Amino acid sequence: KNKEEGGKGGIILLLLSPVDPSVPHALSCKIQMTASYKDRMAKEHELSEEVSLKTDYDSDYYDNSGIRKAIVLARYGKLMMEWLEKGPTLAATANKSDWLERFEKMKQYLLAEIEFCNEPDFIKEVETIDLILQPNAKATPYMERQPIPQAEPE
Repeated sequence: KNKEEGGKGGIILLLLSPVDPSVPHALSCKIQMTASYKDRMAKEHELSEEVSLKTDYDSDYYDNSGIRKAIVLARYGKLMMEWLEKGPTLAATANKSDWLERFEKMKQYLLAEIEFCNEPDFIKEVETIDLILQPNAKATPYMERQPIPQAEPE
C-alpha cells in the first residue's frame, strides 16, 4: 500500500518443538519469547514477553483471524516448497497419487477457509493448485478470470 493508506501489518509464525517429546501433548505452559531487531535507522531493539501456550485443544485453535490466515498460507507455502524440491511436474513424480491427494486436500482446505475466514483472495492459491492438477485446463470453475491490464505503450 502507499503511505496514505498505511501498511497491512505483518505476522511472524513460529513452529515450536517440545523440549521433551515424552511429556504429554495436552498441557499448558509458559515460555519467554524475545525478539531482537534493527530499525530503519540501524538502532537495535529488543522486546521480551512471557507467553502462555495452551495445547489442550481437541483441534486447531486460532487466537484471531489474522493468525488463522497466516497459518493457511504457511501450510500452502510448505506444500508448494516440498513439491518444488521434489520436482515441478506430477507426471515425472514417482509417487504421483500421493501428490495428487495432498494437493486435493489442500484445495479443499483452502476452499473451506475462503468461507470461514471470508478471504476471497485465497482463490488465487486454489487456481494455482488447479493448474498443477490439470495443467491443460483453461480456466478455473471458481471464478471468472478478469482480463489482465496491458501496460500503455511508451
